[in-house]
Amino acid sequence: MLSSATLLLASDAGATNDAAMINGVKQAAQEATKLFFPRAEGRKKTFGFEPEDDLGSATLGTPVELYTLNDAAVQAYHSGPITALIEPTGQWLVPVMIGGTNRAMIAIAQNGDGQWAGTTFGMAPLARKWQNIQAWWPAAEKFTPQLIIWPAAQGYFFSIPQVQPPNLTGFSDIPAVHLDPQTAQKPPLVPAENSLTFLKEALKQMPIPQSENKINKDKP
Repeated sequence: MLSSATLLLASDAGATNDAAMINGVKQAAQEATKLFFPRAEGRKKTFGFEPEDDLGSATLGTPVELYTLNDAAVQAYHSGPITALIEPTGQWLVPVMIGGTNRAMIAIAQNGDGQWAGTTFGMAPLARKWQNIQAWWPAAEKFTPQLIIWPAAQGYFFSIPQVQPPNLTGFSDIPAVHLDPQTAQKPPLVPAENSLTFLKEALKQMPIPQSENKINKDKP
C-alpha cells in the first residue's frame, strides 16, 4: 500500500507537471501575439477588437483546456456524471483581453516537435461568452467551468462540475455580448441527461460516412 507521503509526492508531481504545461501554453500564446497581432491591426473588427483598441496594451488571460465529447460514450450515456464522456483535445484557448475584457482567443496546440504553438486567432463570440460563464460561475467561489466541443457538429458546450445534477449547457444559451454578472440574469444550466438525449437523436440523423456505408452494403 502506498504511504500518505508517497501519495502526497505523487500529487505534488502531478501539480508541478500541470503548472509546467500551463506555463508552456502561456509562453506559446505570448509568442503567438507577435504573429497574430500585426495581422489584426488593419482589420480589428474581424478579430473581435474595437477600432480604438490598442493591441499593445492587450493582456492574456488564464488558459482554458478544451475537451471533446466522445460519440460512443454519448450514445451509451443514461445518467450520472459526464466525466467519462469528455476527454482532452490537446488544445488550449487563451483569452486576449483589453482593459480586462475578453476580445478574442488564441488557440494553442503542440506541433510535430512537441512544442506548444499558436494555431488560430480570433473566436470573438466564444471569448465573450466564456467570460460571461466565468463571471457567473467564478473561480473565486471554487467553480471550474469546463469548455467542451462536440466535433460531430462543431458545437460548443460547457459544464460546471460543482453543480448538481450533472449539467451540459450549449453555448447558444449564453449571450455573445459582455454582461454585468451583478445585474444580468444567470441562465439556467441544462441537465446533462436532457442535452445528451438531444445529441443522441442528432447522431441518428447524421449521414453515415462513405467508408462505413460501403461496409454495411457489402455485408451479406
